Amino acid sequence: MTTQTPPADADKLRAKPPISPAEIERRRKQVEAAKAEERLEGIQPSPVADEIFAAYIRGEIKAEDLVEVCKKAMRET
Repeated sequence: MTTQTPPADADKLRAKPPISPAEIERRRKQVEAAKAEERLEGIQPSPVADEIFAAYIRGEIKAEDLVEVCKKAMRET
């Protein structure tokens, strides 16, 4: 039995965020502000929402898709 070794640069490609560090920080601040507003209204984000927000911060979800992704997740739970 043989196992294939991934290319040497595979980890670098996976580890590289699709957006810049500055954009990641900007998104993180946006999410924290939104969560703070929710807490002021007595709302706690669900663990599913937290996962979606983390994916947005990492650049895996575009801002224009964020609401639709959240709605879809709510329908599935």
